[in-house]
Amino acid sequence: MRLSPESKAERANEKIEKELVSLEKLWNMGEVEKDTMSALKEFIRAYPNITKTGYTPKDRPAFLAYFMNQTRRFTSFPILSDDEEARNFATSFHQWMFQLAPPSCVAGRTRPVGGIYRTWRRVDPGEWTEADTTAWANLFNGGRNGAILLCLCLAVWKGNGKQFHGTAYDYSNALSDVKWIFDEGLRVNRKA
Repeated sequence: MRLSPESKAERANEKIEKELVSLEKLWNMGEVEKDTMSALKEFIRAYPNITKTGYTPKDRPAFLAYFMNQTRRFTSFPILSDDEEARNFATSFHQWMFQLAPPSCVAGRTRPVGGIYRTWRRVDPGEWTEADTTAWANLFNGGRNGAILLCLCLAVWKGNGKQFHGTAYDYSNALSDVKWIFDEGLRVNRKA
């Protein structure tokens, strides 16, 4: 028996809701994370793109490939065990965010290879180039899992809050960028 398009969409939305509940349970949330999670939920409602296209896999943290292809379970994800692993994860996430960034937000920068996570330059939509508009459209319509995967990475990175291994500042900057993506998406959506 084939499902109607409406039934498929309903099942996909139910799955997303379950994923969000699971993510909330495993993310060690302070107030900023709770605000980000609220923005994520609103963002998903504003951009209900359930297409197969998503964020580029280039440079994304390695565990996401396993998560996407094997388990898709929010109960089993890596624990960053030491400084080197945390720093490698931070670098990988920074590189992925650099790939996703609208060009004006990272203008004058080269692909990060380590060091401190640099937040995106906050660019007003009136200053967006055509390439920025395309990049933002991709961020706003990152497939069924795109926005959730950003937060899943942050949950893995934070771990139980004791696993930053010297990367807490970088995490805070990355969290700021992810929250800004959601806030920008909601602001732009409200104007449309």
